[in-house]
Amino acid sequence: MRERPFLQALPDARPELYRTLSRTVGEDFCIAVDTNRYSVPPRWVGWPATVKAYAERLEFLVDGRLVAVHPIHHGRHQRLVLPEHEDEYKKSTPSKRLLEQAFVRLGDEAKRYYEGLEAHRGRGAGYHLKRILALADRHGTTVVSGAMAHAARFGNYSAEAVARVIAGRTLRQPMTEPGDVPMPPERVQRWLEGLDVEGRDLGDYDAMVDRVEDDGEDSG
Repeated sequence: MRERPFLQALPDARPELYRTLSRTVGEDFCIAVDTNRYSVPPRWVGWPATVKAYAERLEFLVDGRLVAVHPIHHGRHQRLVLPEHEDEYKKSTPSKRLLEQAFVRLGDEAKRYYEGLEAHRGRGAGYHLKRILALADRHGTTVVSGAMAHAARFGNYSAEAVARVIAGRTLRQPMTEPGDVPMPPERVQRWLEGLDVEGRDLGDYDAMVDRVEDDGEDSG
């Protein structure tokens, strides 16, 4: 056959087929797929998610990152929680009342941002309170309070959003107020440092608030 030298070999394995679903992480830090609910890390409560449904497994992506993998459960109306997700939830919520008290001591902007966290994150708010307090301990109350004000203008209520503002990164959503113009990232830090926000000492909360890695150092 004259065409034989021009033929290409078939790949050894065919790519896996999957269907894509759009979901939102529920307040129970689970995502519904075919009547069952599968857990993801509690930090993502309220976030939009993408589900890749393969023949035997489900992959869950939030903010473009793979955050959980579950085997497909063939029962119905079950809540399937991975042990690491349950552990994270327990660690982020046992002292929520104390976290709330520490958080609102950051000032009026923190009180308003806390209301937004409650509305957008529900049961996952404690995780974000804890991480924002850690950011305040690291960067100072003035910078973090200003970052919360800036994130709130974009409708972003999460520890990740606050960390992005501090790092001078662009937030995900455009401003919703008519006539608002996004502040260039290079001006964010100077704007934050110039705010007149009362500083407070968070040293009393060191024993309560675990040190966490600064989200501003993440690449996502």
